[in-house]
Amino acid sequence: MNSILIGNGKSILGRSLGSKIDDFDNVIRLNNFKIKGFEDDLGKKTTIHARRCCDDVENTEGINVVGFITYCTISNGMRIVSDTLRENYGSKYEEVSLRRCMEIHDKIGLEYPEERASVGVLAVEFFWRKFGVLSITGFDLLYDKNVKKMEKYWGDKPVDSNYHNFWKEARYIKGLVSLGVVNIV
Repeated sequence: MNSILIGNGKSILGRSLGSKIDDFDNVIRLNNFKIKGFEDDLGKKTTIHARRCCDDVENTEGINVVGFITYCTISNGMRIVSDTLRENYGSKYEEVSLRRCMEIHDKIGLEYPEERASVGVLAVEFFWRKFGVLSITGFDLLYDKNVKKMEKYWGDKPVDSNYHNFWKEARYIKGLVSLGVVNIV
């Protein structure tokens, strides 16, 4: 099975990857992704919704959900949201524990509590291990070494980018690319 993780960065726009993305067996989208109006660039298919376990992330119907309990001041509240997601989605829900997320933080070399991994980089690590090899696109941090805030392709400004070290995350992802377990589309 081939799998692709779609980041929410603007670099996905104008590339007309929609039909290529829809050809993947697993199409994974992040947090509050948008498809309507972006189908030519993003495709229509979604098989997995990867999200933080927060109430500010929209729920999706009929697809598998992977919830990340990330390291932050509301980690305990995320456990409650994760339990609710498990109740709502049943066997279609999988939790990535705080412990696992913190292991990934450590691999990346992030320093607590000032730096916290984005759901994007957590998902890259989680899904390449789950599927063996992972394709990714829409990860702007791979193209701009000075990026400080990640604007979403639909125009929203991020709220918590101040806690992310995109340089460290990009270095980590590029290391996975050099190992051949992650491919950039």
